[in-house]
Amino acid sequence: MAFLLALLIKFIFEIPFFAMSKKFMSRYSYPMLLTLVALIYTIRWMILGVSDDLYILVWSQILLSLSYSLQYFVSVAYVDFITPEKYRATGQTIYWAVTFGLGGLIGNVLAGVILNNVTIGGMYRLSAGVTLICITFLWMKPKKGENKSSAVEYIGNK
Repeated sequence: MAFLLALLIKFIFEIPFFAMSKKFMSRYSYPMLLTLVALIYTIRWMILGVSDDLYILVWSQILLSLSYSLQYFVSVAYVDFITPEKYRATGQTIYWAVTFGLGGLIGNVLAGVILNNVTIGGMYRLSAGVTLICITFLWMKPKKGENKSSAVEYIGNK
């Protein structure tokens, strides 16, 4: 029953969060929004990693709704932004293949390996830490002399 309630909460809150995503995108840069998403995921994973209260876990789905909706909307737009116009369909195909194919495969295998060595709470806390570390990659700029993509130039202008 709690599982169904959690799914219901997630789906109900995704609707307004998807609607708000475009407004956020008009105000903030892609890296800023993806950083926000990563921080929200981190908070949720820390909640899952330290709490065993069923109600807190169910209501943490609101954070998942917000982070997933914003991440999905922004990521697709960001890939479109950084990909040259004639390769946008290819860019989106690669994004989807890596995110939902390769990412799902690697994520599930790693989760299994990690769960063989730590508790599920430990896995969520580890995920939160890795997410915080990965935020730095959103803000990296190429070294002088390397080719710059339009996204890097865009980030530098914000």
